[in-house]
Amino acid sequence: MKSKYYVISALMFLTLIYTIIFMIISPDSIPMHYNVLGEIDRYGSKYEMIMLPIFVLISGIVPMLFAKHFKSKSDKSSEKLSLNVGIVLVLMFIALYVLFSVMALNSNIEYGTDIGKVIIIAIGIFFTVLCNLMPKARLNSLFGIRTSWSIANEKTWQKSQRFGGYSGVICGIILVISGLVFSFEIGIIVTIVLITLWAVLSSIMSYVFYKKYD
Repeated sequence: MKSKYYVISALMFLTLIYTIIFMIISPDSIPMHYNVLGEIDRYGSKYEMIMLPIFVLISGIVPMLFAKHFKSKSDKSSEKLSLNVGIVLVLMFIALYVLFSVMALNSNIEYGTDIGKVIIIAIGIFFTVLCNLMPKARLNSLFGIRTSWSIANEKTWQKSQRFGGYSGVICGIILVISGLVFSFEIGIIVTIVLITLWAVLSSIMSYVFYKKYD
């Protein structure tokens, strides 16, 4: 279990080193926003990029705090789950940080609509990884399909997480495919619709399991 703490800490440390290097080599004014066509429509100070490494640090520190809380209660399952979620979140924000910083340093490159497509694909991968963790999650106050029905008892919880996890993985894979196949405009619509349907259906199924096993 200690190795997971070390992994998150190492990733956060590397992010700080990367940020220092980026601040040294980047110009004072860099592209800060692109339209759906991949064209630069706003420049800003390089220090605006500080928000991304801050997100990396928050996404690593908060899960570790939860993990230590669960460790103090001898809940190893929830501790492990918290650390796994932390690793996924940190890697996700690091990937986005590196992507946008490289784009900022290479503003002369024509990105076209690939920017939006990359974001859709990243959301799909992130969703797939998180949902893959759900069937393994024991009843906790941090992660999973949490409705008043799903937390009623252990059996209802397990069934709800399995349904939400497996269906969420399928949803995430579809999002990745839509990012590869469709334009950003269509991909973002598919993303919103699919995640909304998944959330609603998972909640409904948690009620179905509650009525069956309570």
